[in-house]
Amino acid sequence: MWLKLVQLCSKTKNHQLILEELSETSKSFNEIKNINKKTFYRIINSYLINGIAEKNENKYSLTAKGKLLSLVVLGKFESINAELKEQIIFDSQDLFIEKKEIIDEILYNIERKKNILLLGNSGFGKTALLKRLNDKYLKGSVYCEIKPIKTCLENICKAKGIITSKSANKQELMNKLRNDKNPIIVLLDSVELATFNDKRIIKDLMRNNYQFILAGTGNKAFLDFDHLIKLKPLTNLEANQLVVKLLEGKCDNINEVVRIVQNSTNNAPEQVIKVCEQNLALKKLNEENKLGEHVKPTTNRINLISTDNIVNLGYLMITLRYLFYGQKEYEIGYWLSTAAYLIFFIFRRRKK
Repeated sequence: MWLKLVQLCSKTKNHQLILEELSETSKSFNEIKNINKKTFYRIINSYLINGIAEKNENKYSLTAKGKLLSLVVLGKFESINAELKEQIIFDSQDLFIEKKEIIDEILYNIERKKNILLLGNSGFGKTALLKRLNDKYLKGSVYCEIKPIKTCLENICKAKGIITSKSANKQELMNKLRNDKNPIIVLLDSVELATFNDKRIIKDLMRNNYQFILAGTGNKAFLDFDHLIKLKPLTNLEANQLVVKLLEGKCDNINEVVRIVQNSTNNAPEQVIKVCEQNLALKKLNEENKLGEHVKPTTNRINLISTDNIVNLGYLMITLRYLFYGQKEYEIGYWLSTAAYLIFFIFRRRKK
């Protein structure tokens, strides 16, 4: 059930657009841009039928089920709980993120003291590639994001073992880096956010023989570089192989996951991995729901001794009274029989 709903919500970009708009607040058709009226009502009707959305006067909003689906489809969903997260997160050093030919090209240019710019859309694996280079291939390098630039300079100083004070400004940090005679390789992420002031600082470090591997979706500040590498999305075959590799033996609906990947991820490696993680999370959720259906609490009272058994016990006590004690008025059998008659009387009255 859940997988079919995910397929519905990620069917087209318009399905995802409406889901995203309604995930924020209740909206009417006029408040949603970039979609025509006919398409909007066709999609919203399918959401209403499947219990994903609800209508209140002229406005539409997501149900609890719709909010959960919006987290999954829009990529904001991580896991059901912390334990589940540890079970399903895949290793980022996957074959299709760590493309050997790209790494070889980067290392070849680094050996020749060139600065490299990696360009690619969001989800193409730029951050994973930089971190992989930092961990495995470029020992002694430092990974940091360009914003804020002061934090980036502090990380470079820390990687080089340069002692700095917390109150040091950018100029003081730059002076310490200029005076250092052992420049390192800097892996700088999110360069599309760079300003012209950031460009001046980076250019100054380049003059002092610091090497940079820059990565981002664009280069608006026109940062200097010697070699450009454009990251491409996976081919359909690579995306299918990645899904099979991640889910083989873990779920039995791999073909359906492949269709979701082709319709909603643009074959971006990180998005493909995220869809696989979400599929395993939903599978875990379905298993927990099924377990809850079989184990239901009961409000029925459990009687250790039924009324009929107590009545029979009462007759047994009366029989024992006459068998062992005769008919003397004050012997113990008399009290036992009296208690038996009393129990019999009370339970019969309650039964009526």
